[in-house]
Amino acid sequence: MKKLLEISSNSQNKHWLDIAEIVSVIGSVGGSVASLVSNQFLFASLPLSVCIALNLANRRRLINLLTQENQKAIATIVQQNKEEQTNLSEQLQQLKLSTHDKFARQSRDNQANFTTLSTQIAKVEQLISDLNKLTQTQSDRLKHLNHHQNHLEKAVSYLSEINSCSQALQLAPFSAELYYRRGNSHRHLGNKYRAVEDYTKAIELEPHHALAYHHRGLVNADLSNKKAAVEDLRKAAKFYFEQGDLIDYQKTKDMSLALHELNSDTTENTSSEQVLASTLFS
Repeated sequence: MKKLLEISSNSQNKHWLDIAEIVSVIGSVGGSVASLVSNQFLFASLPLSVCIALNLANRRRLINLLTQENQKAIATIVQQNKEEQTNLSEQLQQLKLSTHDKFARQSRDNQANFTTLSTQIAKVEQLISDLNKLTQTQSDRLKHLNHHQNHLEKAVSYLSEINSCSQALQLAPFSAELYYRRGNSHRHLGNKYRAVEDYTKAIELEPHHALAYHHRGLVNADLSNKKAAVEDLRKAAKFYFEQGDLIDYQKTKDMSLALHELNSDTTENTSSEQVLASTLFS
């Protein structure tokens, strides 16, 4: 009732039911007084009935008014909720866009960093590869220089030996050993004909010099003088055997046999070719 009265009092203009209710209340009071004075209850009951009816009608109006106010309030709340929901949706969308942009930017930055790092790693690997190649090249050059140095040192040693033997031969011109040693130095230096000359001189001075025959046979084989090489190796084997050097005896014997067989095969092939040629052109 209090709420209904508050609603009705908040109205700018009073409704006619309010005025009629007030009038009916006054009429009821007047009717009650009149009934007490006249002892006729009709004067009291009639205004009272009208008052009750007007009160009920006014209550119904107030209830309807309250219902309308509640519906307006609910509609306002619903509208506010919709607006708040819209705002939240917009904020959520903005947050999603911001997060997506931030993630995309971070992803691009990470990709750029990865690309840069990959490029740097590739450059470092290329530098390491180039350094390894350079190191290998320097190592090969060093090996070649060492080999060349060793070759030069040996060549100098052989030349020094030739010079020493030549000077010694001036004092001892009949030393077979000096000629043999000088022949070995010439052979190592590639002076094959000079080596044959010195070996031959050593054999002339010492006819049983097995080593001189042995090495002269090797040089003759290199010079393709296979017949002379076989003869020298056979004599070397004979003198090794006489000296009791069975190892070098067997070695030179096997070499002479192998060279003899090779020389025989070559001779037979040459003879066959000559016979075939003479047959074709006869």
